[in-house]
Amino acid sequence: MELQAIKHNRLLTKNPLLISKDSKYIFCYCRNIIQIFSSNTGQAIRTLVGHRNTITHCLLNPHNFLQLISCSLDGQVIYWDYDAGTQLKVFNADCPIWRVIPLPGDESAAIVIKSSKKSTSTKKDGLAHVIRAKLSLEDKKIAYVGNTLFSVKPNTKYCQLSPDGGYIASIAKKSLRIYDIKTGKLSKFTRRVRLTCLTIHPLEDCIATGDGQGKIILWRRYRIMNEEPIQLELHWHAHPVLDIQYNIDGSCLLSGGSEGVLVVWQLRTETKHFLPRLGSSIVHINSSSNYSIVAVSLKDNVIHLISPSEMAIKQSIQGLHKACELYQLSSPVPTGLVYDPRSRAIVLNSIPGSLQFYDIHSHKTTKVMDVVGQNYVVSHSNKSTSLTDVTHVAFHPSGNWLATVMNVISMIESRNNKDSVAEMKLKFWEFSEVTQSYTLNTTVEPPHSKFVTAIVFRPENDTSTITDPLPMLVTTDSGGYIKTWLLDLKCDSIRDDKPSWTCYSVSHYRDSPATTADFSHDSSLLGVAYDEIVTLWDPSKNEIQKTLSHLIKSENVRHMAFGRKSCSHLLTTTTNRLLYVWNLLSCTTLYVFSPDESKSIAVLRDFSNQQIISAMFVPVSQAHNIPSDSWLFNQRYYFITNSQDLYSLEPEDRQDDIHDESTTNTGISEESPFVRIFGEFEDTLPMNDRSQASDLTYRARYSKNVREVFIGASHVLPSMTTICAQFVKSSLEATAIADLPDGQENGNDYSDSESEIDSANSDEEIVIKPQNDERMHQLQPMEIDRNLDNTEMNFDWMDELVNKFQCN
Repeated sequence: MELQAIKHNRLLTKNPLLISKDSKYIFCYCRNIIQIFSSNTGQAIRTLVGHRNTITHCLLNPHNFLQLISCSLDGQVIYWDYDAGTQLKVFNADCPIWRVIPLPGDESAAIVIKSSKKSTSTKKDGLAHVIRAKLSLEDKKIAYVGNTLFSVKPNTKYCQLSPDGGYIASIAKKSLRIYDIKTGKLSKFTRRVRLTCLTIHPLEDCIATGDGQGKIILWRRYRIMNEEPIQLELHWHAHPVLDIQYNIDGSCLLSGGSEGVLVVWQLRTETKHFLPRLGSSIVHINSSSNYSIVAVSLKDNVIHLISPSEMAIKQSIQGLHKACELYQLSSPVPTGLVYDPRSRAIVLNSIPGSLQFYDIHSHKTTKVMDVVGQNYVVSHSNKSTSLTDVTHVAFHPSGNWLATVMNVISMIESRNNKDSVAEMKLKFWEFSEVTQSYTLNTTVEPPHSKFVTAIVFRPENDTSTITDPLPMLVTTDSGGYIKTWLLDLKCDSIRDDKPSWTCYSVSHYRDSPATTADFSHDSSLLGVAYDEIVTLWDPSKNEIQKTLSHLIKSENVRHMAFGRKSCSHLLTTTTNRLLYVWNLLSCTTLYVFSPDESKSIAVLRDFSNQQIISAMFVPVSQAHNIPSDSWLFNQRYYFITNSQDLYSLEPEDRQDDIHDESTTNTGISEESPFVRIFGEFEDTLPMNDRSQASDLTYRARYSKNVREVFIGASHVLPSMTTICAQFVKSSLEATAIADLPDGQENGNDYSDSESEIDSANSDEEIVIKPQNDERMHQLQPMEIDRNLDNTEMNFDWMDELVNKFQCN
């Protein structure tokens, strides 16, 4: 089977986003697609697909704000009707296009920032050429007018067109350059510190730039010949200013940096307002045309929609969070990929000290759990900086318990350095049905004297042989010790009569470090790896049962997993080069093979050279167009690379963009009042339960009139008394009559002594013919419910009611 790697996480904050003119929609572009989000709900509404290469810039058409303009490295400029999701115009160029800036007054005139024909660079830090162009509607091509005006970095922060279209402002290193479009003159002004970003005042000749020292410089009178501009400095940021933005009338200036604080400068009153603790460095700031929304893009792939009047976050759009970028010598995701059986999400590291729950179906982070509870300190120096981060995560099979291990990690040193273990905590979290989140139950400090290498919960299932029903957790460390933790039901008055976790036993095998551990499917065996030896333990008695030694002594066991179901008698272990399969019945090696030499059942070709740091199988619903005998039929293989890109393996003939399955193909429609109050309906039933509920949920025959009742205004509908009376009347009418025995078609043939309902025969449909109150009292509630389940609901009465009401 030929496979392809589908990249799931998209960097929503890599490029500046756009806000529609009416502030209803947010536009994000990444790679070769454009995603449209609702500013009210934060949900993805539509995905625009048309470019063949990376999209470099998007903007609203200044001549028609209902259109979107995008350009990409494939040399195409596309005009979109984003409401219908269709392409209106497509213009082709002979080189990569970085930006298209339409000029006011003429729809076909524009300023184009392009690369040279021979250039193959796709980095925004490189130089591109600014040139005039004409967008020809006849041959759908971009015709360049004149020579190159000047060269500039194509990043939006480095180059902008003035609102009146009179000049182009750009920055390069320590210089601010002003190019007058009419006269063709290029002015250059230099400072002592590198400039990082710029923005132009919407109404006046004023340019604001940020620099590497955290200062904001306001430039005025820069268009006067032979005069130096007036410069005014504003300073609050301790680190480089990453982005600045004026509001619609220019009275406020918004700035942000790596401090994670949004600063609003009131230029007329010379006051400042702050919105702190946004969670990560601010990389982009955008405001709506009516200044009702300020969109802040963070470095960890989160977009916050902020109300500037209240200085509060109203909505968030969260992709896969990027973990701490300061880890240089080790994996940025120490927990790896962990499956949450309750929320069916992938759990992995987020910002230092936190875990994120990533929903693979909606392709977004649904929850961020703060495990450590610390402030994130930004450091730009080479000094050793330490933070407490989560290193291990384990979920109980029921999803009621979560165990985490956190440790103080140096940003410069490696995670696996044993000497860097300064503080370590084991925390047990209990799921609360009230808050629908995990709450802290027990904290153990420290759980081991050495670095924890593995944590695993004991499984609980129908094949389990354990006699003790209490949950059990096993932890191992680099000193070779094994600790077993049990839930102590003896309540403590200090803890408000809540059971807590306690250490049940401690085991040790030689002086070698324990590398990994796993339970068998029936919980009867615990496997712990020591160098090249696998030890099998009885977890209930804490006794070693058997040792399995590998062939090559120099290679240590890195991973191990017991078989499931029909393969429960097998044990799989891996080293750096080989994979072993053991038969636990005979304690012998079944076979050994190298992945390079074995015959593969699936092949992934032309994948990037990134290092895969963690992988796992995730159970999913039965996929369409995949044979039932395929190993991808009811599961997906997910893996994450060292650049924190999440992939899944899919058959090669499947659609390349998995995210398109969750978006609609119809136009963007207004939400109904019902949706505004209660939100969108979410089908939480699993696929196997959905078929059982289909006879009850989807049996009703809905019509146009029925739908109008639920989406129409209340003051134009019939009174509730009229609707309820008709509904009760239709419910009392029998809509399905079972075949009766001969001679009993007439209801008078029934006698009081005979039982109308045979509760023992549940296969026959029950017909209720109420003749008096005593007969109705004889019916059992279970039998009545069963009769209603077998009855088809009829909504024809609502059609008649609405038609009658409309006629009146």
